Amino acid sequence: SFDPRYDTLPLEFFEPMVRRVFSTPKRSIYLPSEG
Repeated sequence: SFDPRYDTLPLEFFEPMVRRVFSTPKRSIYLPSEG
């Protein structure tokens, strides 16, 4: 369930982590395959 009183972190806290995860594609049809 959702508790509106729950103390949460602002989105700005998570932005560096999200950017790190999406900084380089792991698999892409636009990149040459390795192997």
